Amino acid sequence: MKIFYEGTKCCKKCNRDLPNNSYYYPVDKACKTGLRNVCRECNPKYKKFLLDDSKDRNRWTEDELRILELNYKKM
Repeated sequence: MKIFYEGTKCCKKCNRDLPNNSYYYPVDKACKTGLRNVCRECNPKYKKFLLDDSKDRNRWTEDELRILELNYKKM
């Protein structure tokens, strides 16, 4: 279930303002808005969810860069 609201929501645990949607806050039907008041980062079940270090970063290969240059010369 995906939920997206306008604006931001403040996490009750870390006090950060994050986008008010189900990507940042777990869905919980018991809550009035349908989203928990504690972000995924503060929830132990979703450790390091928003940290940049937890994402895999892969550089493009030389072949991929050549294909990009050939197909998008004008951009």
